[in-house]
Amino acid sequence: MEVLTPESQSEEVSKPTDFSNDLSEAGITFKNLTFLSHLGLKDEMLNPDVMEKVQFLADRLELDELEMIDLKLGHDDTPRIDKIFAFMKLDDMEKDLNERRALIHKQKESYERN
Repeated sequence: MEVLTPESQSEEVSKPTDFSNDLSEAGITFKNLTFLSHLGLKDEMLNPDVMEKVQFLADRLELDELEMIDLKLGHDDTPRIDKIFAFMKLDDMEKDLNERRALIHKQKESYERN
């Protein structure tokens, strides 16, 4: 029978696993993980469809903005991430249309001045 001394115990105790490296190698940032947690989707972090949507949202929003949109949209049978994702896609489309309108208006003004 081997008697463990404090020195031999410290050698046998493994280092804590550094999950931050694993997550960053998998392309999961702390912000993405926070979004997943807020949406109740931590178990879906290996699902590429979910992660694509989370990345899309993380590129456009901060956590407090995500929370406000989530509250604004409410909860029904539609998954929260799908509802927020669709809302943000529509928001992008609206911004694009507004930019186009501004360009059209500017072009019209150029003709009116001549």
